Amino acid sequence: GGGDTTTTTTTSSASDASRLIPSEVPRVFLSSGFSAAPYVSSILAQVESSSSTSSSSTSPATITHSITDSISLLDVSLKKEIESNHNKLMENVKHLSTVDDGLLAAKLRVDALQSSARRIRQELAEPYLVITQKTAQLRTLCSAG
Repeated sequence: GGGDTTTTTTTSSASDASRLIPSEVPRVFLSSGFSAAPYVSSILAQVESSSSTSSSSTSPATITHSITDSISLLDVSLKKEIESNHNKLMENVKHLSTVDDGLLAAKLRVDALQSSARRIRQELAEPYLVITQKTAQLRTLCSAG
């Protein structure tokens, strides 16, 4: 990136996020249960009520500016976090690729085992049916004789 500032984090908890993101960002964005739809609904309700009271602190322009600034700060913080953990993220991508290759190999082995089991079942089914029929015939002969 442009600067050589490095931030080291060991967990990605909400407290780490609040430490990395400037204090101007509303805390509502940092909560684990944040949902955009209810938040936007509440903002729209504030805008609607502010239009009837014409309060300058909750005017649509003020609210829009505040949200835009918050989004910009979150974007900058996210970019800094990505830059500071780039190597770690790339290692994770390599690890995921290795795990994916391992899962693919395991799937191929399972498929081969299932195919072998089907083939063996087919090979054993016919002789089993013949033995079952012959046994039934012998029972019939023994009981009749």
